[in-house]
Amino acid sequence: MHVVQCVRSDRDKCFSYARKCSQSPIFKDYKLHAHKGFEVFIFLRGKAHFIIEGNTYHIRPYDMLIIRNDELHQVMHEGSNVYDRIVLHITDKFFEKFHCAQYKKAFLDRQLGKGNLISAQNVKSSGMDMLLNRIEHYIAETKKGEDMVVGCAIVALLHTINHINTLDGEIEARNDNIKEIIQYINNNIASPLTLDEIAENCSVQDGTAINAQTDRLRDLLIGGN
Repeated sequence: MHVVQCVRSDRDKCFSYARKCSQSPIFKDYKLHAHKGFEVFIFLRGKAHFIIEGNTYHIRPYDMLIIRNDELHQVMHEGSNVYDRIVLHITDKFFEKFHCAQYKKAFLDRQLGKGNLISAQNVKSSGMDMLLNRIEHYIAETKKGEDMVVGCAIVALLHTINHINTLDGEIEARNDNIKEIIQYINNNIASPLTLDEIAENCSVQDGTAINAQTDRLRDLLIGGN
């Protein structure tokens, strides 16, 4: 079952905002796709990872993903948990209408599939969770067609996204251990390796820590990284 809890799109089709909740999501409903416009995705609840241009992001509640036009992406569910998220789509026309073309920078000034993630910690410390609440408050108190105040709140969200300087750093913090382990295994592919030996030569405390990352490592390999 799929429920849209909060939704608004303006008459010019410059943006659409939706808070969606799906019970027992089915894989075939979430295919690899891309959009002509830009997307801001906020993961609220569930168990899933996100693949963008072949790179895997292991998402947690209130992690945010920013996705540019024509950037291929897909959510992969890890079980039948409730899937709760916010999806904001923005077109080029939005940036023209609200005179904020400079805020395309966060979407465009990076490689495809790189720097998409803003961690939940940064979302909350920057106040973006409160901005999302404000957007939904404005949607609730205004009628369809009275979209200026909603649009202005979205501009404030884009402003904040562009002033967070830790996008790429957050990706590296999540994936560096795994990449280092993969590189070590590749360099010693002909030798029998133990978990403790890998831990000793990589930035991991012990074999137990490597075991804890096994599922993430498998996902990364499947994703082509």
